[in-house]
Amino acid sequence: GFALLYHLVPQSAIPTMPSTPRPTTPMITTTTLIPGPGPLSTSNQVSTTCVAKSLTIRCEQPQYGLVIHKVELAAGTPGTCTYSSQDCFEDRTNSYTLCGGLATCSMYAPTGPMRSCNNSQSTYLYAEYQCIPTRPKLNLDVCASANTQQKVDGGAIISSINYTSASQQCVIQLQSNTLLG
Repeated sequence: GFALLYHLVPQSAIPTMPSTPRPTTPMITTTTLIPGPGPLSTSNQVSTTCVAKSLTIRCEQPQYGLVIHKVELAAGTPGTCTYSSQDCFEDRTNSYTLCGGLATCSMYAPTGPMRSCNNSQSTYLYAEYQCIPTRPKLNLDVCASANTQQKVDGGAIISSINYTSASQQCVIQLQSNTLLG
């Protein structure tokens, strides 16, 4: 699925964007969110493990969940299990989509020839991820919520229900009473 971390920031930090016409009759939906641990996500983290071993990634903070950015099987120097941009990579991110939102996830680094790397043997598994707060959470069908306005105070994890990988352009307006200066 798709998730977005929404933060309130000072107006001076907001980039200037061209204005877009607003719908003439927006429907306002007020959503009360349970306060969470705060609006800060961790920085991106990187982990590797040698083939034939498991890599366990985790969020140490309570009420935080994983966001998997990239998982790749790599063919590099035999016996070396660390990332190098010179290595050949095969994307495995889709194999770990179920890890999203979990506090802990284990990944296995298979050994074997990699088709996308001229059948070179895999040597390690590489993962990029970060941890984001799991609350407050706002579940929406963003495309079905067109022309609606959601009131959000503070921060929220906005998760799209019925998200598909098909290319769609959907819009939702977020409103907050809090202005930061």
